[in-house]
Amino acid sequence: MVKGAFISDAGNKAILSRAPLGPYGAPSEIASVVSFPTSDDASSITGETICPDGGRRVLNYSVPMVEQ
Repeated sequence: MVKGAFISDAGNKAILSRAPLGPYGAPSEIASVVSFPTSDDASSITGETICPDGGRRVLNYSVPMVEQ
C-alpha cells in the first residue's frame, strides 16, 4: 500500500536505511500481526503497541538517514 504511493525512490531508500530488517513486510506478515491480538495466543496481553516495521521505530532517531 505504501510502496510508491507517496514516497519517492530516494525517500524510500532513506527510510529503509534505518530499517534493520530491510523492506516493508509482505501483506501476509502484516495480516499475522493484525490477527494476533484477537487470537488465544494473546489472551494475557493488554495495552500493547505492536509495530511491524522491521525494527525501524527503534532506530528512527538514533541512526542517521542515508542521503541519496
